[in-house]
Order: sequence, then C-alpha cells, then structure tokens
Amino acid sequence: MSQSLQVKLLRVLENGEIKRIGDNETNNVNVRIIAATNKDLWQEVQKEKFREDLFFRLSIIHLHIPPLKDRKEDINPLIRHILDKANIKNNKNIISFSDEALAILHNYTYPGNIRELENIIYRAVILTEKDVITKDDLPHNIYSKVPKLMPPDDLKDFATLEDLEKRMIEYTLTKCESNQIETAKKLGISRTSLWRKIRKYGIVS
Repeated sequence: MSQSLQVKLLRVLENGEIKRIGDNETNNVNVRIIAATNKDLWQEVQKEKFREDLFFRLSIIHLHIPPLKDRKEDINPLIRHILDKANIKNNKNIISFSDEALAILHNYTYPGNIRELENIIYRAVILTEKDVITKDDLPHNIYSKVPKLMPPDDLKDFATLEDLEKRMIEYTLTKCESNQIETAKKLGISRTSLWRKIRKYGIVS
C-alpha cells in the first residue's frame, strides 16, 4: 500500500469519514477493517515503508496464520474444495486425483502458499482430458522438488484421503525407524502436527 493511500486509510479509521472520487461532500462511515498481509508489518514500520500510527490502528486483534507447508492437515480439504470450484468454472467433471498425484501435492512445500496450490489444481483441471488428475497433469517443478520418499504401490487399495494419509505416516515412520522428528521432516509437517495425527489414527510407532 502506497504512503498516500496509507494516509487516506488512517483518516477513515480516525475520523470515520470518506470522500468519494469527484465528490466535494464528506460522508460518514461505520466500518470494521479486516486487513491481511504476507509481510512482517512491524519490520516494514522499522524500514519506514509502513506508517507506525496506521500499524497501531490496525493491530487491535492480531491473528497469525502459518504458511501451508506448516499445516499439512489442511491440504486435503483444500484440494477437494479447489477441485470443486475449478470443475464448476471450467465446466469439467473431474472426480479425483491419483494416489501418486495426491502424494506429490501433500509433500510439496508451497512457497506460494494456498494461491500456488489453487493455481496448480486449476492448471491440472484445464489441461487434463481424463476424469482423474495424475502426476503427468501437474507442473514438473513441484514433484522434482519433493522428497524422494514415495508411498508403496499398495496405496492404490486405500479409498479415502484419510486412509492415504494414515498409510503414508505409517510408511514414513517405518522408514525413519520410528524417529518422529525425522518423520515429520520427511512429511513436511511440524512434530506437533505429526503427534496429533498419530493420536488421531491410533498409529503405534
């Protein structure tokens, strides 16, 4: 946000007044502001790129949402949600993803966060001519960067995403000799998230 726009927003927050473009009259407004950023605003204040007074005006209730790579448990429901939207928008009827494609999406680190996941799925929906998205429909760069650890062939027998997730955790725990720190690292999730999933699925490690 430019400095001039920051000043205008601050004026709205302090006085509750706005002027429409081309209008000479001031209008009163009663609004609540929800602001989002992918930057550390306090660091931006220190660099004099963001106004300190506006920062404190906005920072009444502060919520920190971790990046997608730190909350892998959200990937599966997001995939389903985005796939449904992409089907509607592109007039497609794609049913699901292959196990290999799901494993790739689950292991990728998403430097572009949820927006990148959304772009990957929309791209696959547009390009595929099948009703199941496979590895070949995904951008090459996302599976060239995932850990080399891949699930065994018998994963094709699992019907749900939860079955797949449980089996991947069990498989990775075995490969890592029950070392939870190493397992969490291989799966790209925090140790706390791994512990919760182990409890959820009743996995004996």
